Amino acid sequence: MWREIQNETHLLWLAADKDLLDSSHYYRLTNTGQGLNRMQAAPNVGYHMSRILGKVQRAARDRWVGLSVVHLSDRDVPNAMFFIDKYSQVPRILGPLVDAIARIDILAEDPRSKDLVEACNGAEYAKRFIF
Repeated sequence: MWREIQNETHLLWLAADKDLLDSSHYYRLTNTGQGLNRMQAAPNVGYHMSRILGKVQRAARDRWVGLSVVHLSDRDVPNAMFFIDKYSQVPRILGPLVDAIARIDILAEDPRSKDLVEACNGAEYAKRFIF
C-alpha cells in the first residue's frame, strides 16, 4: 500500500492542490481534538486514494488485512494538506525499519555480529520480528 501511494505521490499532490483551491468546497474551522483545523472536502484526493486502495486490494485478493476506509475530510484527516503531510512522513518513519531489515543478511555474514543474529534465531526470524 505504502509503495503504491509513494509511486503516485505526484498525482496526490496535484489532487490536493485542486481540492484546496476549489472555491466550491468551502471549509469550516472545526475542533478536531488537535486544535482548530480547516475541515474541507477533498474529492480529488479521495478518488485517487480509492483507486490506489482498489488496486492494492485486487493484488492482495483474499489476503487483504486492514480497513478499506480512507480517512479524509474528517476529524482524523480534516483536509487534503493533512493527508499529504501524513503520507509524506511514511518514508521517514518506515525508512529505518527497511534499512535494518535490508542489513540483517550483511550482519549475519559478519563475524563480529554473526553470533548476535544467531541468538535471534537467524536472519529470517530477525527480519520477520522487526517487520
